[in-house]
Amino acid sequence: KMAACMVADIDDRLSDDDMRDLARYTVGLSRADTPGKAIDQLLAFDNPRAVAAIGRAAFGCVTGFDR
Repeated sequence: KMAACMVADIDDRLSDDDMRDLARYTVGLSRADTPGKAIDQLLAFDNPRAVAAIGRAAFGCVTGFDR
């Protein structure tokens, strides 16, 4: 449910190039074996638009304040 909520919001906010960057990033994220390593992966991700979109989508989906 959370993923479906986030995908719709992220897709609306990012360009095709940003989405490709995000897809490449998720491969590395899926290999993170601890939450700390996952956070490190996010902090190392060099696409501020995508990072901001992920944060906004997560916040909106968790709180219900989406859009």
